[in-house]
Amino acid sequence: MLTPFDVVNEILPYIKALIVWNLSNRGFSQRQIARAMFVSQALISKYLAKEPQYYVNKLKSLGFDEPELSSVVEIVTTYIRDGRLNDANFYLTTFLLSKLRDGKLCRIHRSLTHGLLNCSICQQLIFEVADELVQKVKYVLEKLELIPNIQVLVPEIGMNLVEARPNAKTVFEVVGIPGRIVKVFNTIRAVSQPTYGGSRFLSMILLEVMRKFPQVRSAANIKYLESVEEQLRKLNSNIVTIGPYESRSLEIVIKLISKELSSIKTPPDAIIDLGPPGFEHLIYIFAEDSIKLLEKLKLLATSIKD
Repeated sequence: MLTPFDVVNEILPYIKALIVWNLSNRGFSQRQIARAMFVSQALISKYLAKEPQYYVNKLKSLGFDEPELSSVVEIVTTYIRDGRLNDANFYLTTFLLSKLRDGKLCRIHRSLTHGLLNCSICQQLIFEVADELVQKVKYVLEKLELIPNIQVLVPEIGMNLVEARPNAKTVFEVVGIPGRIVKVFNTIRAVSQPTYGGSRFLSMILLEVMRKFPQVRSAANIKYLESVEEQLRKLNSNIVTIGPYESRSLEIVIKLISKELSSIKTPPDAIIDLGPPGFEHLIYIFAEDSIKLLEKLKLLATSIKD
């Protein structure tokens, strides 16, 4: 008999191997990695004997997608690098328990245990676990606050950042920040913790983009600056523009975005919203997930002038 924990043991070595490779690429020695991960140096050497793509392919064959793996490995690696081993353990455990709870590992369990049908053990037992996507957005907010010059990107109406679950259809499948992100002197602060349904306006814009480009799962609204637009164009970004128009209602914004999306074949990197006369202009930035979105915002913040 194989329990759900045996399923986790089936995939965990591959994830750990990718974390080891990530730490190695950041200059950690095998001895340092072994100490940080509480394993033998021989095991670290064994993990490094195969290329990262070997482990990625193994995990993809078990139902994981590469962007998801990249995010998990990046977050856990960063926590280990910063000496925050409890946070690294918490995030990785949350990720694995979330996959069990959501039934994402059921296919693997069935493949290992022939005859296992209609099993709902994980869904029945794992219902109070912290949500991995919420924890991921918390991590991104923490890193966002540390970016030099980040405050120049915050609009007068406040900034928000959202990430949707795969194939999300409603705002309650999108994590956002209730009350938004605001300027505090030379940095920013989220006024509340991220939660599902936390930003209806930005979530609906993201969902509209996802209808045509489901691979785009994260977005942020930032202040419009000419220098931001210039930088986006220097990066050969795919930019869509809406407006000016008469009233910034959600219905109108969604309708205009839908019309523009119908004429493009690749996902937008940014949508410039020129809004009604007298209203603040905005830019919506998009990415495959909030980790990649964080990198885009960092690049913009550190390369523009207020």
